[in-house]
Amino acid sequence: MQFLESSVIGLRAAIYRFSSKSLELELLIFPMVHIGDPSYYRYIKTQLSNCDSVVFEGVKSKKTWFLVQSYKILQKKKSLGLELQSKALNIENMPIQKIHGDVTAEEFDKSWRQIPLWFRTIVLICAPLYGIYQYLVTDRTSLAKDHSVESVPLKNDIDESEESLKFDEAILHDRDSKLVEVLEDHIATHGNRSETTAIVYGARHIPAVVAFLSEKYGFKVTKSEWVQAI
Repeated sequence: MQFLESSVIGLRAAIYRFSSKSLELELLIFPMVHIGDPSYYRYIKTQLSNCDSVVFEGVKSKKTWFLVQSYKILQKKKSLGLELQSKALNIENMPIQKIHGDVTAEEFDKSWRQIPLWFRTIVLICAPLYGIYQYLVTDRTSLAKDHSVESVPLKNDIDESEESLKFDEAILHDRDSKLVEVLEDHIATHGNRSETTAIVYGARHIPAVVAFLSEKYGFKVTKSEWVQAI
């Protein structure tokens, strides 16, 4: 199953509607990119207006401020015509039931401290520098390249270092676990209600979520569509 697809026409995001024979609740899943075309976010906002609730991401830690600087710098390049998800799709201001599906700042900081100090320092310094580099050289075609996300990741023959694994644990896997925990609680209380819950979360987290929903509750895709993200 594909969630993001990079091709000659840019980057597309798949939107999936899931249902289960044993539950009334339906789930509408949006694999997100954090910087994209304004029309992409407008369409998602329209779809959310037809949902009863939304599970959303966001870590309010000082560490994440540094990590997202590359996106903020790149967004200032007007020739790209792109917007930040945080501004174009401000879920916290929408008139819909909101469910925070991410780790707390304290939980994130605890995982972050497990990464060696020298590695953390390099990441925090390089994030804005990478944003400046992209601002100078990138266009929409290069930005969309190599960003595909699938349910079965492509094999990586390069052994990751212990530092990289710790970084993935903090940025990806711990947050996957938190999202699954929140969804499990939500399904326990809303599973027998005829409602639609949206999941608006970074695309790299979606494979773990779909695997959980399929294996535990038998959720299957009932409708899908592609939306141009970049």
